[in-house]
Amino acid sequence: MLLSQIKALLANKLAVEIFKFKIKDEVKEYQKQLKKKGSSAPIYLIEDIDYCLTENDVNCFLGLVNTTKLNQYEASYVADALLLGEAVSFDTDNLATLLEYLVIDNII
Repeated sequence: MLLSQIKALLANKLAVEIFKFKIKDEVKEYQKQLKKKGSSAPIYLIEDIDYCLTENDVNCFLGLVNTTKLNQYEASYVADALLLGEAVSFDTDNLATLLEYLVIDNII
């Protein structure tokens, strides 16, 4: 997954359906690993840009989750990537905290 794709999604420049298609294999592997006790789930993020998330970006992301345009695994995968990304920053710390609630720690 490219960081620029996430930015485009949250700027409404990339359709949700196209974004989901591009990350489907990664999310499938992420979901599979989450179900294994004691395993860590892979995050494949190519940081092709620097990205500072704003309140509008996070609200757009939460809107995609709340309307189930992104399922819980897709949302967790993207949130995890944003939180772990070295080229990602947040306008305020509370925005990162909001994303932390979307990350699935472990199914078991």
